[in-house]
Amino acid sequence: MNYDLAIIGAGPGGYVAAIRARQLGMRVVLIEKDKAGGVCLNWGCIPTKSLIHRAHVFSQLKSTEAWGVRVDTSAFSYQHVHTESRNAAATLSRGVEGLLKKNQVEYLKGKASLKDGRTLILANGKTISAKHIIIATGSRSKSIAGFTIDEDTVLSSQGALSMTRLPQRIVILGAGAIGMEFAYIFSSFGVKVTVVEMAKEILPLEDTQMASFIKTHMSKKGITFATSTIARELKKGKNLSLLLESTYGKEKIVETDAVLVSVGRQPHIEDLGLEKLGVHTKQGCIVTDNYGKTSMDSVYAIGDVKSTAQLAHVASKEGEIAVEHIAGKKNIRIIDPDTIPSAIYCEPQLASFGPSEDALRKKTVKIKKFVFPYQALGKAVATSQTGGMIKLLCAEDTHEVIACHVVGYNATEVIHEVLLAKHSELLAEDLADYHLLTTRPAVNDIRKVSEMAKGLIIDYISCGIDPELSVIYLQSAVPEVCKLQLILSMLVTVPRLQRLPSLKDMAHAAGLQEMPFGLLGYPILQSADILLSRANVVPVGKDNESHVELTRELARRFNHMYAEVFPMPQAIVGDIPTLVGTDGAAKMSKSLGNAILLCDDEQTVNKKVRSMYTDPKRIRADMPGTVEGNPVFIYHDAFNTDKEEVEELKQRYQSGKVGDVEVKTKLANAINTFLDPIREKQMIFIEKKGYAEEILYEGSKRMQKTAKETIELMEEAMGFHDIWQRFGL
Repeated sequence: MNYDLAIIGAGPGGYVAAIRARQLGMRVVLIEKDKAGGVCLNWGCIPTKSLIHRAHVFSQLKSTEAWGVRVDTSAFSYQHVHTESRNAAATLSRGVEGLLKKNQVEYLKGKASLKDGRTLILANGKTISAKHIIIATGSRSKSIAGFTIDEDTVLSSQGALSMTRLPQRIVILGAGAIGMEFAYIFSSFGVKVTVVEMAKEILPLEDTQMASFIKTHMSKKGITFATSTIARELKKGKNLSLLLESTYGKEKIVETDAVLVSVGRQPHIEDLGLEKLGVHTKQGCIVTDNYGKTSMDSVYAIGDVKSTAQLAHVASKEGEIAVEHIAGKKNIRIIDPDTIPSAIYCEPQLASFGPSEDALRKKTVKIKKFVFPYQALGKAVATSQTGGMIKLLCAEDTHEVIACHVVGYNATEVIHEVLLAKHSELLAEDLADYHLLTTRPAVNDIRKVSEMAKGLIIDYISCGIDPELSVIYLQSAVPEVCKLQLILSMLVTVPRLQRLPSLKDMAHAAGLQEMPFGLLGYPILQSADILLSRANVVPVGKDNESHVELTRELARRFNHMYAEVFPMPQAIVGDIPTLVGTDGAAKMSKSLGNAILLCDDEQTVNKKVRSMYTDPKRIRADMPGTVEGNPVFIYHDAFNTDKEEVEELKQRYQSGKVGDVEVKTKLANAINTFLDPIREKQMIFIEKKGYAEEILYEGSKRMQKTAKETIELMEEAMGFHDIWQRFGL
């Protein structure tokens, strides 16, 4: 069997590499000896996070008495907790298999080794030929001399995840990320935990201040720590006896029911045949270049088999990089180790990127440190989660962000915003106003954007917008938009922007006393969208008519100063009334939560209509009610095609002869009747997997072409087009 690419190992690195290779048109075979998803999905990240989540909930239940709630936890069953964690792993593993099948990756079960740089030998004796091979076999738990792992009383992390019953006592050898997460899990469920660490501090690879904070916090929860200590001997009898020796020579015996060995992981590269082929290794890790290529040009390695960070997301990215390098792609962006986020899900959580403070000072890097305590954070105080801090490390002279370390509740959610700031090359002082640009979005909300975009496209085409006759594009995929926004921003004053009614409303809704630059730039960005396509007409609502007028001013100013590049766009305001929101307080708006959406199902519409604002003075059905300005009747006029029924309802309502329930029920029926044809089309398009993404991709490509043409016209008008020639270059 001949392939373009053969991959050994279907973990986060291997399966992502396989799918990326198929996307690039390669014929791919993926070989896995165990389950798809590797250690992360089956015996690492996923089942561990499932246990951690339930440990957190259980801990919360035990502390509710302080809130005035008493919960009986005596019926707790760890077996159920264990089952849920295994179910989560199994579900995601099946999901990976589904992805491989969908992408037409040939997936084989079994072991494989290298015969040469282009040939694999399977356990059954069959051979596979491939132009390139990727090794993605992951890692396995390290062991300690004298502590043979039997997965009964001496456990690896996999053995700990397999337990269906908890011991009363456990000693954890190693206070790294794995050890600390299990310490939190076990202690939360009532196990007496002792953590032994050879280094002076727990979490020796993390920032010392953060690690010390966690140690103090977890000690208060009843966990015993023995740092600067080595486990010398294990004696098995009725109980397990563990001999500990500190680096100062002091000995101590600890009795326990189980021992968890969590002293790290080592590359799983035995029996691959690397030595006889001369593939270079160093300290048990495969040596590669920045693209994953080994000392054999046809063999690549990714993930835990290398000396890079042993993290699932790193392996996945390395898989993409390796495949793109094999495919001959240029300008591949390699991984910057200082921007790799890491997360430890004990409680409190720890998240970071970049070097620790100690590491930077040892390198004599001049830094400026900013520390923000959780105690000063309003939400932390309100939710009784004040234990924590954010440490920002910046260059002393430029204030450029170098590293960030966060310890505390939901630290793993906080780190991404700071990492985004580093990628955006923001300075420390920029971060103070950065949240204003996004009106304080949660990371989970940001992750929903892609799904929202797909849903919006489905709504568009279900309502009759033809993607062949329209251009639906992703703004971030057309960088010329930002380029045009920058040029247009030079042609308008701040007071002119501040006078826009919609901006005042947005600032008020966000609770802003002053408008941040990002908000002022919003209408200019809208103008850039319009002018980039050199549009002649712009259909808008009445509330956005002023934005089109601003666009006309900018186009007129540019044309007057340089050349006639832009047509004067005309606003088309439809003869469609602005619908009041279901709350009766403002116009219908998704952001205000007072809207009925095109994607709402029948039950959701019924629920929203039942809660609609009506006549506040009408407290009984037999009282005459007001129809004018009543949101329910405004919606009846807009959506109910049975005008006789509407008039009859209005008369009865004004006479006190019909209740809100009947009026709202008939309105819900009318709206659902209006939405039913749209829903049918939505279901058809949703079932077409990848259809919305394809529309967005093709639309973005078309817009990129148009945008490039517009920018070229502008640059020629402004005299930028031949600037390098004028410099003699």
